[in-house]
Amino acid sequence: MMSPDSAPLQAGYSLFSQSVYPRMVEIIQLLGRNRLMALPSQAGFDTKIPPEINQYLATDPTNAQKNARLFHLEWDVSCSSFRSR
Repeated sequence: MMSPDSAPLQAGYSLFSQSVYPRMVEIIQLLGRNRLMALPSQAGFDTKIPPEINQYLATDPTNAQKNARLFHLEWDVSCSSFRSR
């Protein structure tokens, strides 16, 4: 049976959990700001208000649905209970 040397794995885990991950969360929170709090669900795009959603969430390269999915992912990483796992 073979297994990798545990010292490099522990060093990587320590680096990521103590310095890289907190900084990543901080950057995501700064980029998202108020958009992370008022996110439409997928069902919101099936109502009669998608023109307004598109107006406020769409950017040049992506549409509002893609941005909403990205912001939901950002919410999971930086604000939800997923963050503590």
